[in-house]
Amino acid sequence: MAGVTATARSLGLPMRVSPGLSTLAKMLEESPQVKVVIVDMGMIAPNQMEAWQTLRALVKPPQILAGFGSHVDTSRFTAAQSAGFDHVLPKSSFSGRMVEWLTGWMSSLDGAASQKSS
Repeated sequence: MAGVTATARSLGLPMRVSPGLSTLAKMLEESPQVKVVIVDMGMIAPNQMEAWQTLRALVKPPQILAGFGSHVDTSRFTAAQSAGFDHVLPKSSFSGRMVEWLTGWMSSLDGAASQKSS
């Protein structure tokens, strides 16, 4: 996550790191302006469906819930997709195109917000 944090900050995007679900819940409650939650899928066991589903319940649209992980760890990809993650990416794709992903997510949400206020 250090790379994600450094890249987001270099783009001028605010970034906070949550070490767990309970901390994330509190963070989202205190900061409703959060637009994107990025999850290192290696931090959650693939058979803990309740944890995967809790993430989706905490991160409500239009907020984006994205996960990244090892491309060979198909069980975590399946768990994230089953829980309704918006994006599930191989770590290499996410890392290699991180600037593109972060700016794209933020601009898509900024565009949606400006359309609602029109």
